[in-house]
Amino acid sequence: MRICSNCSEPDNNIKISNFLTNRGIELEFPHCRVISCLFPHSSAGDSVGEQTAQNDIRWIRFRTGQNKMSYLVNYDEQKNSVGLLDFISGSLAGAQYIGISGIGVYSTPIGKLYQESDIALSSSCFLPEQRITEYKATDHAAALSKLVLKIELAIKGYKRDLIEQGLDELSEECVALRMPIDQISTVYNQIVLFVYKYYGNNDLVHGIEYLTYSQIVRTCESVQQLFERIRVIFEQQPDEELLISKETVKKIIQYIDSSYTEDISLSMLSRQFNISLGYLSALIKKETGTNYSDYVVTKRLNLAKELLSDISLSIQEIVERVGYKDYFHFNKLFKKHFGITPSKHRKV
Repeated sequence: MRICSNCSEPDNNIKISNFLTNRGIELEFPHCRVISCLFPHSSAGDSVGEQTAQNDIRWIRFRTGQNKMSYLVNYDEQKNSVGLLDFISGSLAGAQYIGISGIGVYSTPIGKLYQESDIALSSSCFLPEQRITEYKATDHAAALSKLVLKIELAIKGYKRDLIEQGLDELSEECVALRMPIDQISTVYNQIVLFVYKYYGNNDLVHGIEYLTYSQIVRTCESVQQLFERIRVIFEQQPDEELLISKETVKKIIQYIDSSYTEDISLSMLSRQFNISLGYLSALIKKETGTNYSDYVVTKRLNLAKELLSDISLSIQEIVERVGYKDYFHFNKLFKKHFGITPSKHRKV
């Protein structure tokens, strides 16, 4: 029997009782778990029965991946917890990694138990020397809050040594606490958020992305390798591009505001302030909320709109005064920005 694809979705609310009734299956014990296993070969586990009873343990097997099998196990936790252990050590002895969900009852959504088993299985695959993992709802992230704050301050201040030290400590703590992979994913994504928060669309952070726990397992072999993705960003940043002071950023914006009608390119500003093009672009966008080109265009068009009220000035004079040479280009930009041509705006 293959599990229907939507049954393994975490937001699936089909209760175990309904799931079994729809398949004409009656299970007699009060408790259920889902156990997910990764086998060395795709054919592994085929000898296990689809619905089997043994020592007051009943189970149904589902194939949930090429090398992956999941088992909905029905038993009595209070009277036969040892029987569950015997089932795992005996029937599942050939599994390379095993993930065990929390305890459910017939009213528990099957999607919830499956996701718990999948998180536990992924944790077994990801963390060293951990073949079997039981899902625990314990939140370890709170224990790392001070360390995460330390890393945020290091990123904000662009202190490479502290960033590297903090990431090393974070990796070690994740392993030491045996943190489930979904919580490691949460902490990692929090650090990624800090990078985007303080460095915006800097070219050097382009490509770094938020990762789900399943993506982490597919793309990384260890916690250290995961956080190495962030460390590399700061190792690539040129030495002369240390965090620019707020005063310098303010001077850059003031300079743009005073000279936006002149033909000044971003590359010219880059040379003038001795900041690389990509980093300068990110700074401007972070400060103004838009890129350099759009910022200049908006200021030029707003000035043109004001000047149109002076009927002593021709539209061509206004075009040149705000920094454009081509009337048709200006006309197109003005209409796109304000929804009306300059000449019609003057008549309003």
